[in-house]
Amino acid sequence: MLTRRQIEVIRAVMLTGTIAGAARLLNVAPPGLSRLMKHTEDSLGAKLFSRRGGRFVPAPEARSIFAQINELHRNLENLQFAIGALERGEGAEFKFGAMPSRPRDGSPGGGGTCADAIPIS
Repeated sequence: MLTRRQIEVIRAVMLTGTIAGAARLLNVAPPGLSRLMKHTEDSLGAKLFSRRGGRFVPAPEARSIFAQINELHRNLENLQFAIGALERGEGAEFKFGAMPSRPRDGSPGGGGTCADAIPIS
C-alpha cells in the first residue's frame, strides 16, 4: 500500500522527470527523495522509472497508474481544502431549536397537571 507521501513523490517525479525537480516541487532535499523513491519501488516490487542520463523515465507500470495517482492527489487536495474550511468555520451551519416555554400556573395546556386544572368538589 502506498502512503500519501509516496504518492506525492511518484507524481512529482513523473511531472518533473528528475529527483532534483521533484525535490524542488515538494520543497525537500533530493537525497531524501531519492531514498524514498528507492524504498517505494522496493516495497512495490516493481521499477516505476528507468534512469537515463540523470532523468527518470516512467516505466509502463508508472504510466498505467499515473491517471489514478493524479486523481487521488487532486482528491486529497480537495479534502485538505474542505477540512481547512471547516477549521475556519466556513460553510458550517449551526442550527438549534427551542420549545416555547409554558406557564406553570396550572392553566390547561400550561404545564400543570389535570388535577390542578379541574377542581374536585
